[in-house]
Amino acid sequence: MKQNSILLLIFSLFLFSCDNDDPVVIETILPLTVPIEVTEASATEHESGRTDYAFTASGTYYLSDNADLKDKLDDITHIQGKFVDFGLSGLAEGDSINYLTISVEDDRMEINVPDSITFTRNGMFGGAYMAFGETLTEEKEVTVTLEGTTRKAPMNFDINLELLIDAVLADEE
Repeated sequence: MKQNSILLLIFSLFLFSCDNDDPVVIETILPLTVPIEVTEASATEHESGRTDYAFTASGTYYLSDNADLKDKLDDITHIQGKFVDFGLSGLAEGDSINYLTISVEDDRMEINVPDSITFTRNGMFGGAYMAFGETLTEEKEVTVTLEGTTRKAPMNFDINLELLIDAVLADEE
């Protein structure tokens, strides 16, 4: 009987002393659509005779807009950006973008635009997007600025961004 009591005591201590130190992590996507308007007033003529038309626009990611996170905003202890998918929509035949820069906080990504008008997941952008996790953690929002040039105006199109993040939540003890 004494042996069973000792075993029961040891088992109880083991059972109740096990602490799961793994944090709760929610992986989710933050979508953002930024409308772009290119006007003739933004023209820059080059000596070669080529004309470029500049555009600048911005949009803000809000954690409160995300169904997975909106009820857990106060519990978030850390956010890490994993990667971003981005694409273009609304371009007409013959429309092209020559140059595109995406800025988040003080980080800038200059993108050499390929012949294709659609961008898809590209891991190289993940590192640059990791830098704004602290702002998302503290402010619960972050603004993205898009700048670029086209070869014609007027033009209207959208730049669609989907940011994959990991949100780490505080332990619920």
